[in-house]
Amino acid sequence: MPSWLNAQVVVPENDHQNRRYFEEQGKGEGLRLPHCQDCDLMHYPIRTMCPECRSSNIDYKTVSGKGRVYSYFILSEPIHPAFHPHPDTAIALIELDEQRGQGSAFDAIQPQELRALRLVGNIVKADGSFEDPNQVAINKRVKLHMMDLGDGYGLPQWELSDEPSEGAEWQVPGK
Repeated sequence: MPSWLNAQVVVPENDHQNRRYFEEQGKGEGLRLPHCQDCDLMHYPIRTMCPECRSSNIDYKTVSGKGRVYSYFILSEPIHPAFHPHPDTAIALIELDEQRGQGSAFDAIQPQELRALRLVGNIVKADGSFEDPNQVAINKRVKLHMMDLGDGYGLPQWELSDEPSEGAEWQVPGK
């Protein structure tokens, strides 16, 4: 059974969309996101149809896995026992480079400044351990760090990149 931090990762048999998402990540091809074959836009979170054109003609597409920290918070009192040995974990909303500011074919005004593909994940080091939250800041560049969960599942996580930050960095005020 897939696991992470010694905890089982359970995706019910009847949850086909999420099961496929984790399987796509486990293919070893990088970050793969749902891609509408009709309007050519990717989307996240996972849905049974495209949120733009309502097509169910969805496949998966590999993206660069590069982006920036759009927002984040520090999980200082974890609820799940698997996180208890890891207090002060940085959990971030990552804005991917792909499709940033892009509207859809159905929007009257393009581009749309606030539109983007954004995913939530932990900020980790190259070895997969959690990054020091003091190193994390809004606008810092990140790259994909795919965690192998076993049984063909992958979990996208994020590693700080050496690329220069996009704009002024901002950090959560200290304790």
